[in-house]
Amino acid sequence: MPDAAVAVVPVAPAVDAAVPAVPVDAAPRVALADARGYRAGADAAPVPVDADVAVAVVAPADAAAPPDAPARPSAILVKNDTWCDVWIDGALRGRISRTPYEVAPGHHTVRCFQQSTSLEWTKDVDVAAGETAIAENQMRASFKVTIGVSSGASIDGAFYPSGATPILKTGHYLVEADKLKQYVDLFRACTLREHSDGTQPPFDCAP
Repeated sequence: MPDAAVAVVPVAPAVDAAVPAVPVDAAPRVALADARGYRAGADAAPVPVDADVAVAVVAPADAAAPPDAPARPSAILVKNDTWCDVWIDGALRGRISRTPYEVAPGHHTVRCFQQSTSLEWTKDVDVAAGETAIAENQMRASFKVTIGVSSGASIDGAFYPSGATPILKTGHYLVEADKLKQYVDLFRACTLREHSDGTQPPFDCAP
């Protein structure tokens, strides 16, 4: 009799019932390390991080010490209610400004002087190292000016008729009358007059 054909049927491998089947398309779970050195899975159960996972802690670099700041100079700030020339310890330092005058630390005498009016004041100040001291006073006193110009006169644009007595403060004023103009320093009670004979300057203000 001829030999009978043997059919080979593939046999599926046995599946362990204790191991649950995992769907092929299931997304892999990624474990994340938290700040305490643990890694949490999808079930949020903390598990120790593997030995090959390390958390690097970088210590801040020491801040570089700032360079020493240059020492501040000593200075005097002079304040006045009008212009003046500033003298410090007998030396002329120029017209008053908002910029302090640099000085050495110690005792100083400040003089604020208007040569054209002879108005002045003097202050003694002590200046510490690195300090800006203030020397302050005022010159602009109030006084009465009598308008002695027959046609009246304008002072800094304000018109006053003859005989008027406006109260002004010490200052440098533009006087206008009869088509004449002149800057006049007013610093005390006076009567403003016009020199009708053509004498120059055309105006003065005398006591």
